[in-house]
Amino acid sequence: MPLDHFEGASDITSVYIELLRNHITNAKSQHEFLLWMLLLHTHKIKLASHSKSGANPILLLPVTQRIAAEVVAELWPDQQYKEKMDYRFWYREFVLEYGGASAIPSQVEQELVSLREKLQCDNRVQSIDIDCSQS
Repeated sequence: MPLDHFEGASDITSVYIELLRNHITNAKSQHEFLLWMLLLHTHKIKLASHSKSGANPILLLPVTQRIAAEVVAELWPDQQYKEKMDYRFWYREFVLEYGGASAIPSQVEQELVSLREKLQCDNRVQSIDIDCSQS
């Protein structure tokens, strides 16, 4: 099963946490964390199948803003800022920054392309595509 290579992942939120953990460049950049939220909220991620049985890859659909907020809150490393370890902080910031829209704002398109490219290099990921049904 493709989720086997997500050690310790007990639910879908954990899968996203494990997927992003090694790809965050600036662990104290609120802007970067919000971009990761936007990517999770607007993109489909197809996991690579490493099984010999030829099982179909798992497709992770775009998540809700709340789940994206839970993921980044869990990944926020700086315990000095406890409020950033709470999904409600990130949910509020996402709505303030992007208006809660499911469309990708033009001013961050290139930054999202960079995040996609970074995640695409992960051997657990087969492909990442924007979810056109949310546009």
